[in-house]
Amino acid sequence: MDTHFTVTSNVIDIPGHMNYSTYQLKGSWTDNYGRLGTVTCGGETKISNSNLAEISGICEITDEDKNKRWWSINRDKSDIELGVGKASQIEGEGIWKILNNIDCKYAVKHIEGFSYMKLNCNLNEEQHKILQR
Repeated sequence: MDTHFTVTSNVIDIPGHMNYSTYQLKGSWTDNYGRLGTVTCGGETKISNSNLAEISGICEITDEDKNKRWWSINRDKSDIELGVGKASQIEGEGIWKILNNIDCKYAVKHIEGFSYMKLNCNLNEEQHKILQR
């Protein structure tokens, strides 16, 4: 899944300790099966003085048929420049139920208030066939 977001954040800087921010992402997505839709995420970022980032959040993803799915996104303490983490589907409606509890990897790049994220999931043959329909 490829996503494109605009980013809104509120930042609290604690000098000598950390940078804490809450964020909201709004945007669109497409996948390898020709589906598309909207995505909204909310969460928090903690960046230590040693430039290690810890990120957590929840996303609500809606497809063109109004079926929804909810994902958690997490990134353990890692270098802020890396931009990689883990995502997993908490719940899905309709066709998306087949991805419940799947674990995926993501990479994200932020540029001047916009973000681009690529999500990569290892699907089994049954999941792949269902999504091809």
